[in-house]
Amino acid sequence: MNPVARALWNPIVAKEYRARMRTWRSPFAMTVYVVLLGGIGWLVFSAIANNTFGSGLSNYGQTLFTFLILFQVALLAFITPALTAGAISGERERQTIDLLFVTPLPTFSIIWGKLLASMSFVVLLLILSVPIFSMVFLFGGIELDQVLDAFAVTGVTALTLGLVGLAFSSLFRRSLVSTVAAYGAAFVLMAGTLLYGLLLPTDYDVNATKAPAPPAV
Repeated sequence: MNPVARALWNPIVAKEYRARMRTWRSPFAMTVYVVLLGGIGWLVFSAIANNTFGSGLSNYGQTLFTFLILFQVALLAFITPALTAGAISGERERQTIDLLFVTPLPTFSIIWGKLLASMSFVVLLLILSVPIFSMVFLFGGIELDQVLDAFAVTGVTALTLGLVGLAFSSLFRRSLVSTVAAYGAAFVLMAGTLLYGLLLPTDYDVNATKAPAPPAV
């Protein structure tokens, strides 16, 4: 197996993913995630259909997209810390951490496998949300690159929160303590970023990136 394939699919990833998908919690979480995201999309659609937000189909698409992406970030900020906060501390509580250390896998591969298994579930949630986000193209006002950029930022946000949860899971021996600490750190990061944006807004010139038209011949 080449190094890339070994890094993306080590035994820890296979073990964690099988254990997660065999229980009812993962299908239930995916169902609730899609229902909530679709529900907020329907509520926003109903509101803009009644001219609650501005006018024009392009404004409808932009408003719907904004609410959907903000709600998706909020959902992932709630889900992601729970995926990684018990990754290492849970092994300690089950007294299986020593069994991992006696395997040929290095410590980095164990940590990487735990993180990759959790983040692959987040990627699955993002994929499930694609049909819902496709509704914004019915109204226009949103380009494909904007959707891709928003999904990239959402993925980086989820990865950051996942790393925070994994760090606390390695630091504390109890999953309850690491979960509370991970959610506290996630709240500080999310609320702090929002507060920073509100207190120090950035002026954005929509014409700043537009190149001047060539002279007429």
